Amino acid sequence: MHEYSVVRSLLRQVQEIARSNGGGAIEMIRLAVGEFSGVECTLVELAFRDLAPEKIGRQAKLEIQKIPLEAKCENCQQKIIITNYQFCCPRCNSQQVRITAGDELTIIDIELREVGVNA
Repeated sequence: MHEYSVVRSLLRQVQEIARSNGGGAIEMIRLAVGEFSGVECTLVELAFRDLAPEKIGRQAKLEIQKIPLEAKCENCQQKIIITNYQFCCPRCNSQQVRITAGDELTIIDIELREVGVNA
């Protein structure tokens, strides 16, 4: 379950972003997690619940946007939604497809509250 190390890294990045933007309390973290990213959203949420209170405070919430796996056929340029990990173009049957979305794990944005301001 490598999601704990992924979340530890995420929390370090978020803390650095918060510091570089004035050090406010972290209220919300929004992530984009691709279907092909190699992490399980449920396990990311579990790791966040365990690690966030100590690292960034109990007020912080996590919102995950799941990104479907998409590709483009290199042969006929058809855009494809990949299902069941079948990397084959439905138009021309080519297996020369390039992933265009769904392999990412990125921070979309972070909401900070100014220190000393109650929400």
